[in-house]
Amino acid sequence: MEEIEVKRFREILKQSANVQIDAYTSGWRTLEISCPNGLSLKEYADMLEREPGELKRLARRLLVSTTDFFRDREYWEELLEVVLYGGRGLFPVDVLSIGCARGQEPYTLLMTVLERGEPQLGRIIAADISRTNLEIARKGLYGTHELREVPEIYRERWFTRTPAGWQIAETLRNRVQFIHYDILSEPPAGWNDRFGLVMMRNVIIHMKPEYQQIALVNAVRMLAPEGILFLGASEILPKPENYGVHHVGRCLYSRGQNQNESGALRDLPFTRV
Repeated sequence: MEEIEVKRFREILKQSANVQIDAYTSGWRTLEISCPNGLSLKEYADMLEREPGELKRLARRLLVSTTDFFRDREYWEELLEVVLYGGRGLFPVDVLSIGCARGQEPYTLLMTVLERGEPQLGRIIAADISRTNLEIARKGLYGTHELREVPEIYRERWFTRTPAGWQIAETLRNRVQFIHYDILSEPPAGWNDRFGLVMMRNVIIHMKPEYQQIALVNAVRMLAPEGILFLGASEILPKPENYGVHHVGRCLYSRGQNQNESGALRDLPFTRV
């Protein structure tokens, strides 16, 4: 691919879709595969500029923004034991879900907590880079296949079947504030040192190492002292101390009481891209 084409695609995706294509391990390969047969890359760039629908489709492919309710369910149980029952003194626990996709993860957290009769959650903010995902999450309407991992008792209690699909309970929708945000950019004012729980599951696994570092640094900065970072099952930090956290569970990392005890957080400026 010619450098002029690379630059043009970068500008189109960043300015029109807020996507950093260089951040993702399969970014450029995904773009080339997405180019319709018979079109040159220059013609595909022209197409993206004049057809917003195609640009949205490409952005969805690049972001790999899919997840499930109760994904890795055993990890959720461990999370509750550490965060809500571990004596961390963070109540009420403010929660940030990064890369929330269609809302499955913040809704999973709410259902799990409320089923256990432990309503010690404070404000719940769910963020995603895709505005389409956020609109779906706010509506809370899902297809049958999307509920395949939801236990039957949860489905009966928290969902209503409608002609358009399964509607999640209004009481859950009202608890979550969905916000457009990219973890590779500076967080909104007031998010530093705030959250007792930051969920960022299966987000950095799709990023190149240098962008993983940006995402992790930004996420840890938003943790309150002793707050918990919840990553995906395959996202293991080989040197968590570089980010000012320590391992407290299979996918769980806790920030130290001293907010400055971190190599990466001490040495790196707050990251903007």
